[in-house]
Amino acid sequence: MVESFLEHTPPVLRDLSAAADNDDWKKVSEICHRLKASYGTLTVSVLAEDVVALEREYETLSKDDRIKILNRILAISEKVLESLSKEDFQNLE
Repeated sequence: MVESFLEHTPPVLRDLSAAADNDDWKKVSEICHRLKASYGTLTVSVLAEDVVALEREYETLSKDDRIKILNRILAISEKVLESLSKEDFQNLE
């Protein structure tokens, strides 16, 4: 599961960033829906509120708030990816 997360999450984060750059917040919402499932599986609960906000409430948030939340998601995601990539899940015996 971790290997799949490490493989698939970086391109999703790039898509998320690109959608925001294109001011396509509906697409950001759709991508956050996918991220919510991935983060939930790995219990990355620190991002749950932010991901849900951009998934469900993006239309009611100011653009500044959307960007602030997006930047927090991207920054914490990078830290999670970095931390997971340093772990050796192959040799747990």
